[in-house]
Amino acid sequence: MRERRNFAEGDFLFQVLNGEALDSAITEVTAVSGKPSFAHCAMVIKVADSLAIIEAIGDSVQVTSFAEFYARSGDSCNVVAKRLKREYRKYIPSAVSFAMSKRGQLYDIEYLPNNGKWYCSELLAEAFNEAARGSGRDAKLFPFHPMTFKNPDTGTFPQTWIDYYADLGIPIPEGELGNNPNDLAGSDLFK
Repeated sequence: MRERRNFAEGDFLFQVLNGEALDSAITEVTAVSGKPSFAHCAMVIKVADSLAIIEAIGDSVQVTSFAEFYARSGDSCNVVAKRLKREYRKYIPSAVSFAMSKRGQLYDIEYLPNNGKWYCSELLAEAFNEAARGSGRDAKLFPFHPMTFKNPDTGTFPQTWIDYYADLGIPIPEGELGNNPNDLAGSDLFK
């Protein structure tokens, strides 16, 4: 496991998760050719005098220890850390404050925008977008795009997504604005 002293508040952690059908479905439809495919992301924060992780996972937005975070992916090879370029680090305190203010709010199992619930990449993107808005910047740091739940090779919905949304009793939100861990990991805001 990478030592915590190498991390700084505001670092993003991108995680490869194996085993869960939904994690595989996420990576199937969001993978970028030739790059690691991430199913989850989180952010390093300071809690008192130590570092921890804030993430939307399980049933809510929560603060997690490094040990718990790394245990989920099996080993440190399945986690990639990225640090914002210097000019974007000024947004970190406000972004952390925003993310912490969402602690305890529900995880967004529907992956829908603006519903008062949060999925992992939505929480981080909106935290930094809100920080930028608070400083008078109009553009979003991490833009949202029409989401797709279709396999890029076949153009069809994987059975996992069909079953998942059937169980929720709602249509697949194809084309709704959103993002995913691979969108964030590919951002040019990171050094």
